[in-house]
Amino acid sequence: MANPDANNFNSLYTKYYRKAFLFTKSYVHDEAVAEDIVSESFIKLWEKLKQEEIDYSDYLLLSILKNKALNYLKHEAIKAETIHSLTDINQRELEIRISTLQACVPRRHLFKRCRRDHHKNTKDITQPDTPHLRSEPVPAQREQRDRPDSESE
Repeated sequence: MANPDANNFNSLYTKYYRKAFLFTKSYVHDEAVAEDIVSESFIKLWEKLKQEEIDYSDYLLLSILKNKALNYLKHEAIKAETIHSLTDINQRELEIRISTLQACVPRRHLFKRCRRDHHKNTKDITQPDTPHLRSEPVPAQREQRDRPDSESE
């Protein structure tokens, strides 16, 4: 294992930080992200230098920066695609809700249609034997209907 000199690392950091930052920022377009990638890359370079002696540490740094920036951009592309898919799903659901509501016929129109198509008057339409207008009693009506008379007991 090589034992890198801290002064050597400091000189690499001082010499290449600005270039590394500008290179990374030109691809990720976010200063904070570029700073993080550069810092992580220098840490990775330092760990690599502790393991073995490397003659071309500037090229290794560039390779590390490139790979970390690529990973970041790929992750951002996946996030953007996911957001786009969710937006498409939400858009489709909204379109379904709109078309369903547009297809909804108000009750007054049902009466008119029933009177026109089936030649019935309003009284006939509201009778329970009209299949397309039959409805179940609301819970309060059901309770009242099903409750035994208290006087009969």
